Amino acid sequence: MSLYDTIDGKVLKKPGDYVLSDIKLVSYRSADGSNTPDAIEIATLVLDLNLYESIYNKTLSGNMLIVDANNVIGKLPLTGNERLEFKFFTPSLGKGYDFTMKSGNPLYVYKIQNRTAIGPKTQTYLLHFCSKEMIQNELLVVKNAMTDTYATMAAKIIKEQSTLFSAKNFYFEPSYGIYKHVFSRLRPFDAIDQLSVLAQSEKYAGAGYYFYETSLGFNFRSLESMLAIDGNTARPVIARFKPKPSNVKDTFVF
Repeated sequence: MSLYDTIDGKVLKKPGDYVLSDIKLVSYRSADGSNTPDAIEIATLVLDLNLYESIYNKTLSGNMLIVDANNVIGKLPLTGNERLEFKFFTPSLGKGYDFTMKSGNPLYVYKIQNRTAIGPKTQTYLLHFCSKEMIQNELLVVKNAMTDTYATMAAKIIKEQSTLFSAKNFYFEPSYGIYKHVFSRLRPFDAIDQLSVLAQSEKYAGAGYYFYETSLGFNFRSLESMLAIDGNTARPVIARFKPKPSNVKDTFVF
């Protein structure tokens, strides 16, 4: 038994510990004409992996630095739209990123950057990937009218078959009022941006929503709800500020 056989991936031992499964890169086509697409494991080729999540980003995205001595870029080949599957999580925590086809939602390659030869048969390049919805957003438009709460409209854009038709969870904070809104051939994310500005929380006094994706799914909620205690109780006011003219002394020049 080797030392690595005794490592327990479920126990957090030091800050920065993580568990990363094998990384599978799946082509959108098959070399032999069958229904099974070509796939290759690339975990041993990955030198650096970055994953980005923010309330200012509509979807998850990231990149990985590949050191390719097997000509994966030519054999697969890599032309964009390939599926990327892996699991990434912190030991001892139940929450993590599941990008597998079987139990999660895969990512998709959309750009290859900084391709550089470092030897006769070795090259490096930066592989950029994102959620499927980011790619779909560039191919679809919302062009109908809706009558509902703004939060429900956002949910329809994400979940309905005529728009993004996402299989991911969608968590939204109920918004106030029923309105009619006409979308004039907007990209789905642009349409949700319009709703974000107009939406007013049913529970909190603040206006304006944020739309973003996390490891758990999409979110459409106000900033105040994100800062609330346990997600349901507004934080008490510490100080109030009111604008007023500054103390300017009258000076007379004769």
